Amino acid sequence: LVTIIRPFALGIITLCEDIVEPFQVVGSGIRHFRAISDELSDESAHTIRKEKLRYFAHAARQFLPLLLNALSYIMPVAAAAGFLYVVQSGLNQNFVLNVQVNGTSVGTVASEQVFESAREDVRSRITNAEAVMASTGAQVSDDSWDVTPTYTLESGSSTMTETEAADAILCASSDQIGEATAVYVDDSLRFVTTEGDHLRTYLESIKAPYVNAMDQNKRVSFVHDIKLVDGIYLLSSILDYNNVISTLNQGGGPTYYTAAAGDTVQTVVDNTGVSWDTLAALNPDLTGTDEVLDEGTAVMTGVSHPDMLQIKEVVRSTYTEPIPFDTQTSESDEYDFGKTVVVQEGADGTEEITRETTYIDGVESSSEVVNYKVLQNPTTQLIVKGTKLASGMVARIGSGTFVWPVPNYTYVSRWMSSYHKGADICAAYGTPSLHRIPARSLLP
Repeated sequence: LVTIIRPFALGIITLCEDIVEPFQVVGSGIRHFRAISDELSDESAHTIRKEKLRYFAHAARQFLPLLLNALSYIMPVAAAAGFLYVVQSGLNQNFVLNVQVNGTSVGTVASEQVFESAREDVRSRITNAEAVMASTGAQVSDDSWDVTPTYTLESGSSTMTETEAADAILCASSDQIGEATAVYVDDSLRFVTTEGDHLRTYLESIKAPYVNAMDQNKRVSFVHDIKLVDGIYLLSSILDYNNVISTLNQGGGPTYYTAAAGDTVQTVVDNTGVSWDTLAALNPDLTGTDEVLDEGTAVMTGVSHPDMLQIKEVVRSTYTEPIPFDTQTSESDEYDFGKTVVVQEGADGTEEITRETTYIDGVESSSEVVNYKVLQNPTTQLIVKGTKLASGMVARIGSGTFVWPVPNYTYVSRWMSSYHKGADICAAYGTPSLHRIPARSLLP
């Protein structure tokens, strides 16, 4: 072990000596340099300066090899430290993508994903504008809006969102751009209008009759996901506000139930889920749930909103239900045969159920349980059946069942005489039958 360690130890000692020796020599030289004035105190100042210069030149010639030897160790270490510093500084830098359109920078985004999303948004807006122009009879060529943004990597911190990047790309692409509001239906761009605030007010007014701010268990929204996004859009894609409202309101109107022969008002209630009070309000001529309707009678059951503006109400309700208890039966020779003893009474538990019911334009469309919570666990009922016989012996209660041994029998013979103690089950020759199972006594 010493033979192995000794070369490494000598190498470390030599390394330390080579690094420390120049500093020791410099320290010794400085002390001697200062002592020259004391040693030549009787000499003139010119002589002292001359001696110091001579001593300094001699020391420099002696010190240079030592310095070069020390630098041969220090320089690689310094280079490695410098390399680590450069790498660490580069890793800590925040890099962003500089988005450019036709060679002009329009801003920076945080990642390639944001850039791709912004480019898709731009493509969607252009496609919508082309569709609007085509619907008016305008000629639209494939390269009418040829927008090809690019990006370069650079360091920075301030970035744009996806929508901001799309706005910036469009602004840099054409002067036929303006501020507007896009209407997305189920994530698909459907309209662009300059009356975004008015449209928001209109949509909220449709939901208002269903909204109860004090009811925390009710959520109201449109069946379709309608989002209004303010931004920069092509002027050619903007629709007149009245056209937007007209398109949103296509479809809808009163809904009717057509009575069949023998239907009553109660039949309408049962088949549609619409309450009697609602039917009476919509159909003043109805007299009651027992009223018999003529075949073909149209009963108004509600007023549906246009397809795009159907209202969805999600109502959350909470109620409790019992949890039935289980019964466990066991046998014991402590009780007489045939006696049944309840040693622990069973008790139902309780669970809290949370259910969400969805209504479309006031008519229930679905209902599902979203949560169960056990408030009290049920108590199992324990029953013991006695097996002790009067003779002192113990009976065992069988768990099997009886089966008919010949499924396709024709008849069963009667007991013909006192010597015939059994019953004959008769069937055609070759009829399959179950195997005979010998009877066993219940008593040992």
